[in-house]
Amino acid sequence: MIVLYRLFRYQTSWVSETADELFDAEFAHETEEMLSVYEIERSVAPQVHVEHYAAAGNDPPRNGGGFDCGSFQWEVTPDDPGGLFATRRSAHRLIQTKSEDDRKRFASETWSLICQDAPAKVEVRKDDMRAHVHSRVQRSDAEWIGFLEAASDDWKKYPKPLATPPDDKSRKTPKPK
Repeated sequence: MIVLYRLFRYQTSWVSETADELFDAEFAHETEEMLSVYEIERSVAPQVHVEHYAAAGNDPPRNGGGFDCGSFQWEVTPDDPGGLFATRRSAHRLIQTKSEDDRKRFASETWSLICQDAPAKVEVRKDDMRAHVHSRVQRSDAEWIGFLEAASDDWKKYPKPLATPPDDKSRKTPKPK
């Protein structure tokens, strides 16, 4: 299913008590006339989320997510922001918000979705994002390899496998008493 995915800056935004609180957390910092969204299959959200963080120069993401704003009646235009990660670039869209009042209206519509606890919520787990990066590195993906070569130590550790079962030699045998 195709969604119009807007990342939340803060996972706590899902528990905003008012539309104004949500606006302050998510949209008050937006000064440009466009809001970024991604037109993607819901299953691609972990990939786009982690690529968004990497391309923006942010630290690696923890659990997060966003919402499907496809039901909103806003004009959506394709946009290639440039930079890393072809999937992220090809899915990037812009929603025009000409003023702070527009962004407040967008926040209000978003808050209405939150109050419904609707299927519009798109949760993204850190494990899924790390698994995506790990798989790309394992396949020698040029974009991820190039990014990680110049990235911070936190990013370099990010694609490590989450858990590997210990082999038989690493198990400690209890000492007899």
